[in-house]
This record gives sequence, C-alpha cells and structure tokens, in this order.
Amino acid sequence: MFERLVKARADVERNVRKLQEAQKKYDAAVERLKEVEKTEILELVTAQKMTPEELAEFLGMGEVKLPTVADSANKDTVQAEKEKVSAWSKTESATNEDLDVEETEDNTDENY
Repeated sequence: MFERLVKARADVERNVRKLQEAQKKYDAAVERLKEVEKTEILELVTAQKMTPEELAEFLGMGEVKLPTVADSANKDTVQAEKEKVSAWSKTESATNEDLDVEETEDNTDENY
C-alpha cells in the first residue's frame, strides 16, 4: 500500500549516504589542496632565499605577528565550532529524512 513512500524513503537514505561520502572526499581534496599550496609557497620563498620577515616586507605587510600559544587556542575554538556545525547538519539531515515528500531527480538539482 505504501510502496511509493517506502521507495522514496529508501532513495533519501541512499542519497544521504552518497552525500556524506562525497562530503568526505571533498573535505579530503580541500585539505590536499591546502597542503600543496603551502608547499608551493614555501618552495617559492625558499628558492628566493627569503626569510619570513623578508617575505612580509616584500608583500608590503610590514611587521607580521608570529603565531603564539593564544593563536593555538583560537584554532581549537574554530575546530569546536566546525564540530558543532557538523553535528547540526547531521541533525538537520535526519530531520529531513522524516519528511513524507516524494522527490524526483529533476527536483534535486534545483537545490544545488
């Protein structure tokens, strides 16, 4: 009797899993990109035989504040905020699964 509803829920669950996997791949790719960018920048600076201070002066940044222990604490705070957002999005995803709405492939593209 509720075959369409069961099928629609199964589609949503399958798509949520695919979305989560894609998000993990995306996050890993972004991290790899950041590491490659850092390496490239470091290689360029090293090739020019510049110190960090010389680079900052060259870029017109004047005196640059070097990272401190307080900066590390801020990094932990940022990570905690990212975890909160991640937890919220998982909760939101679970809430959306409870909806009794039948989706088609044509409608899913409009949300992106």
